[in-house]
Amino acid sequence: MSIAEDLASAQDPWLRIESGAKRGLVEANEAVLIRDGLRRAGGATEEQLATIIDAKATELLAAPHFAGTVSVRIDALEEACLVGLLTAWETDGSISNEGGHLWQLLGELRRAPFDDGP
Repeated sequence: MSIAEDLASAQDPWLRIESGAKRGLVEANEAVLIRDGLRRAGGATEEQLATIIDAKATELLAAPHFAGTVSVRIDALEEACLVGLLTAWETDGSISNEGGHLWQLLGELRRAPFDDGP
């Protein structure tokens, strides 16, 4: 297999954010947006989560053709911070129900803990 074929067959890089049974995928550039939004929000929990996401986003951006999917597991407090950020973006129109990974992540995080969906 040539290098070009190897690169073409490589998996797109994703950040999987997990909280209990809830899971959502975002692209590396969306992870950077989340990191920056959390840092602007301030607070110890937001900064802690931003640092974790920064490390994973750096991993995805450094080797996008080989990174595959990396995961971050967040606790309830970190989830609440992330939902707050995404809800603010929903309110100001930065994300909408017209699709997109951030909108899907928000929907997944809003889901009841043991809701298996439709």
